[in-house]
Amino acid sequence: MNKKQMAYQTTRILYGKEDIILLGSAALFGWNSADYLANAQDFMRYAIGGAFGLASLSVGFFAFLTVGTRHYLNKDRKKLENDGASYPLQNSERITIEDADGLENLLERTRAGERKEWGTLLKAYDDKGTTVVTEILHPGIAEAEGLIFFLTGGTGQVNSALARQQGYNGFHHYHPNHGPGWAGAGNFSIGLVDRNKPLDWINLLTFNMPDGPEIIGFNQRFVYVPLEKGSKNELVRADHGKIMEYLGA
Repeated sequence: MNKKQMAYQTTRILYGKEDIILLGSAALFGWNSADYLANAQDFMRYAIGGAFGLASLSVGFFAFLTVGTRHYLNKDRKKLENDGASYPLQNSERITIEDADGLENLLERTRAGERKEWGTLLKAYDDKGTTVVTEILHPGIAEAEGLIFFLTGGTGQVNSALARQQGYNGFHHYHPNHGPGWAGAGNFSIGLVDRNKPLDWINLLTFNMPDGPEIIGFNQRFVYVPLEKGSKNELVRADHGKIMEYLGA
């Protein structure tokens, strides 16, 4: 197993369980806060107890958000079970990106390695089991028109109502690297928050790997990886084994 595969495997263990991990962390911080404050006899212990308390509140807030995210995802999955045919982009076997200029723009900006997240919107349709991406809006235009914005923490927010009015039904965002290049492989595992997008949307994610910018697709059910290493416009549905094979090539 190479480093990229190890990074993916590690992230795969953690992702999808963010709410549980955050709840546990909040409880641990809270317990430490109570312990320090209950036995405080000097300023230092009060300060440490207070710091643990603030950490517990902060992590607890994000835990609350991820618990809500899981709730919405579970509701959406029930919709898919009962009426999957109404959401063809959730059942695609592959993604074809026809907007070559838009794709090149995403890859070149990704290559620049910015330290903050950014993204844009997509237009796509289903063609007998293939999601065809016909337009990738320039990220600068998406933000200037108020279609998308990024919070201080980096999480992308979409004005879904305005996006639908303009015919957009997909979301792209970029993940910066915060470690060695091979650690970017962790992005092949998609977390709860990123998956929580409208059921009739398709999503793209770009990030950097040791050999350059990478792009994958995803929805609430599947992940899609490039059909070939040297080409980024054709993405195919990939299970765990397929992703491991791709990262091992």
